[in-house]
Amino acid sequence: MRAVLMAAVVAVGFAGSALAGPPECTCRNLESLQQDYQNAVFLEGYMRKLAEILAAEETRLTGLKNSSNSDPDSDVSILTRTANMRDAYRNENLNLPFPTVAGYTGPESVPMPFGTCQQEQALLDAMENGSPCAAIAAAALNHERGHRDLCNALGATAYWDRLLSVKTLEEADMYKQQASDLKAELRRVLDVSKVELVGSWRHTVDAQGQMVATYLEETQSGDIGAPSGGDTWTMTGQGNSSTTIESAKIAGMNCTPNGSINHDIDVAMTTDGLTFGLETQTRRTAGDVSLKCKGGFGMSMPTNDTGSGTVATNQPLVAGDNPLPAEWAETIKAMMSAGGVTITGEPDYKLVVSCEAP
Repeated sequence: MRAVLMAAVVAVGFAGSALAGPPECTCRNLESLQQDYQNAVFLEGYMRKLAEILAAEETRLTGLKNSSNSDPDSDVSILTRTANMRDAYRNENLNLPFPTVAGYTGPESVPMPFGTCQQEQALLDAMENGSPCAAIAAAALNHERGHRDLCNALGATAYWDRLLSVKTLEEADMYKQQASDLKAELRRVLDVSKVELVGSWRHTVDAQGQMVATYLEETQSGDIGAPSGGDTWTMTGQGNSSTTIESAKIAGMNCTPNGSINHDIDVAMTTDGLTFGLETQTRRTAGDVSLKCKGGFGMSMPTNDTGSGTVATNQPLVAGDNPLPAEWAETIKAMMSAGGVTITGEPDYKLVVSCEAP
């Protein structure tokens, strides 16, 4: 089942579908993958907590039945009591992060009739073909096939005769595997997508009117890829930036700028498939900038040779443009302001995730 708890545990097989099935996942399905993954993580935790509550009540009632205690609960049906507890817990606590996964049009669940290990093929096909992409369908079908395999291994009678806490814990294990499958697909999709750091910062530096210059810094990375790591992984790439002076005045004189400063950039994106952080390291490679002012006055302009730092932390990851925060620029502005120099102009940097292969 996808989102709704049922009294019967669901099982699904991999029989051939009536249609060709959904296409391979790409970054166009990033939102759907993220939502389905977060639902699976939630449902695993939900099921484990519910199983713990049910097991405690099953143990208590079993103890009463095995003793001479006159407690009225000694005659209570364990299955009836725990089923009622399950329903009450569901009504109070089953709040999926995403009740509707983007792009999913299939059934919420595929029931398996009590006492059997079978389910309706038409519903299985609808679950598969209603999934926005193939890996989402496969993760759901793998989840359900796990129930079916266990049912067939134990035999239908033994499978359905188990305590409700045991069935619920089984469901938690299936959601754990489903989440793992979806997480692996998030990683694969990002790896085969084109991920780049791009941007520019046009800013004017004013040294109390004695020197006013407008700089343009432009940055372009290559593909950020090759993920490494476990639950959270790091993707790296390289690029370059170029800084030029577009206009300048010194002591009221108009000046003509020349040259540029070039840097190589190492980029590291850390992500769990849902959010990302970004670190950069720059190294000066070549170039100088200079000014030639009217009257023959000329001078070179200093620029930073190297730099590194955090560009973003815990930013939501989406397909397309991911605008980056500008705190790093505000830090530079504050430092320069302490020396009597003001900087105006806002950076426009973004992490771009496109479905074009690198």
